[in-house]
Amino acid sequence: MAELLLMPSQMLEDDLALRIRYEVRRELSLRSRPGSFIYALCIAIVGGATGLVKQQPWPLVVSFLLMFALGLCRWRLTSNPRDSREWDKDFLWAGIGISALWGLFVCYVVLFSGISTAVFLCLLISTGLSAGATNVLSPDLLTLRYFQGFLMTPVVLITFFWDAPESFAIGMVCVLYALYLVGQGTALNRSFLASTESQIVLEIKTKQLELARSAAEEASRVKDDFLANVSHEIRTPINGVIGMTDEVLMTELSVSQREDLDVVKESAMSLLKIVNQILDFSRLEAGHLPAARYEEFSLDALLFDTLRSFSGEADRKALPLFYGISLDAPYGLIGDPGRLRQILTNLVGNALKFTHHGYIGVSVAQRRSGLEFRVVDTGIGISPDNLERLFEPFTQADSSLTRDHQGTGLGLSIARQLVNTLGGEISVESVPGQGSTFRFQCPSLRATQAVEQVLEHKNFVLFDNLEVRRQATENLLRRWGAEVSIGRPGAQVIGGHFLVESSALADFDLSQLSSENPVIVISRGGWKAEGFVDGLIVPGPFGARQILEVLETRSLVEAPEPAVVRTVVDPNALRILVVEDQLANKKLICRILERWGHETLVAANGEEAVRQFQAHAVDLILMDIQMPVMDGYQATSEIRNLEGGERVPIIAVTAHAVKGDIEKCLAVGMNAYVSKPLDRTRLRETIDSFFGSDQGELKMGAVV
Repeated sequence: MAELLLMPSQMLEDDLALRIRYEVRRELSLRSRPGSFIYALCIAIVGGATGLVKQQPWPLVVSFLLMFALGLCRWRLTSNPRDSREWDKDFLWAGIGISALWGLFVCYVVLFSGISTAVFLCLLISTGLSAGATNVLSPDLLTLRYFQGFLMTPVVLITFFWDAPESFAIGMVCVLYALYLVGQGTALNRSFLASTESQIVLEIKTKQLELARSAAEEASRVKDDFLANVSHEIRTPINGVIGMTDEVLMTELSVSQREDLDVVKESAMSLLKIVNQILDFSRLEAGHLPAARYEEFSLDALLFDTLRSFSGEADRKALPLFYGISLDAPYGLIGDPGRLRQILTNLVGNALKFTHHGYIGVSVAQRRSGLEFRVVDTGIGISPDNLERLFEPFTQADSSLTRDHQGTGLGLSIARQLVNTLGGEISVESVPGQGSTFRFQCPSLRATQAVEQVLEHKNFVLFDNLEVRRQATENLLRRWGAEVSIGRPGAQVIGGHFLVESSALADFDLSQLSSENPVIVISRGGWKAEGFVDGLIVPGPFGARQILEVLETRSLVEAPEPAVVRTVVDPNALRILVVEDQLANKKLICRILERWGHETLVAANGEEAVRQFQAHAVDLILMDIQMPVMDGYQATSEIRNLEGGERVPIIAVTAHAVKGDIEKCLAVGMNAYVSKPLDRTRLRETIDSFFGSDQGELKMGAVV
């Protein structure tokens, strides 16, 4: 039946007819076999009950033997039904023989006995046999009609020509009964054929669906393998470009060299972002998104971390980027912070791409149905005609914009699907030339903790020329427990801390500064502290703990300029085995580890890694996955089999980035997973998670 998927319509109809004919043969065999000898038995009953066996023994015995022989022939046919036209003919002639012999037997009894008990017994048995044959032979209408004809025709004829006053009435009853049975048989045949055809069609459709599902699963598997290979092949060189660029940026460079390398790194990061979006979209479309990971997290910290990653790009475009949270919104939540961060990242990234002046703001408000997130920008806006298809994949509001605003057109589509997985909906409002507002809700988020009043009993005077940002900042400060008043140019302030946006610093009266009234400048848009004295600087967007740290330490929080980094020898350094087949990645990882003071051993594939493990005592193994000769999974299994006592932590460092990678790594015995391109902070945190602060004491069971 598998060939049905490839058959044209005419061949499919022919195959259906053959299947129906096969079912007819099978059903005839099942129904007819139990009654193969019933006619011979009826002849014996009539002969014995009426005394004919004594009066006319030879005709009765001959009739019985012939009927038994025909029954045996039919029994053998139904015991081994063949899917051929020869079997149909044999079964038809067997039925005709049985029915004709019974009809002749009834005629003989009528002629011999006249009006007698034997005649009425024969007529009664004939009606029963005819009714039974109607049900048994109804799958094949031709066989049924021949059988009924040869069975009833002799009976009808003999009753009409019977020399008795009741013969005509009996004959008419037999005729009407025969016609009724033919009608019933026709109806039963239609019902059987319709039911059989429906069942066969259902079986065919079920088989087609099973084959289609198998084909889809195979295509999905091939797609997963392709994505894994593409991810590895693309991420590996990107990792080398980004990592080596970072290494060079940590050396002594001229201003122009540093700017050129910044362009190289930014281009590589843009390429990585496109690759990640394509992989995310492919996982979503294939339904391979991992199950949501519900955990407790801080709403304030999530917004702060998400926006901080865009602060550099916003500064380059001189765009204010800020966030606000309503006073009644909770601090702690239970949900999937990873998906929520990715949704906000896609929406803020989209806003940055299409906004050239004005501002970008993210706000969170408590609604009756749950938390509502909004991303507002003052960008180019979207026309009403383009709003409907805005969330479609590979789509931008205006295709002519792709030349000026490069991208895959997947960010918003991914955001919508992620919102749907969290049980929410996303919508957009936009006015061309004025900007857009994206809204989404996440009903699955659950509050666990009220807001921490980390700025309680502290007074702030807020200066900001941008009204919408000033309101957001004021709400944040009040949310964190601070007392806030709005500063006005020239107004005298007694007591409290000045919190001044860098854009409003020109209107601020510096004569008010004192030890009791220190000023904190929120630097945004690339503002530098040149010529500014006796002030404390916080880069925006900011968090409550940043403000608190500035007030307590009276030191700058702003990140310093990149400096030349030199290797420091650590007396508690680890010996780390680096298993990596790509030369650029191998050099990069070793250089990073050596810069942190660790000793490194290298292996180009899993087989070399096993030999190095047997030859040297190592504290930690960084294991690539896709390598020649022996991959990372096999090497890990071999190493685990060789270990006798304490297990050496093995961290997967790989460009694989599809569903199941982390689970597969942990299943073969690895302890943690870090994806390429390498995030130095993440790599260091992962290594530190296995050891104490002195890098000497192993903390068993740490999995990142």
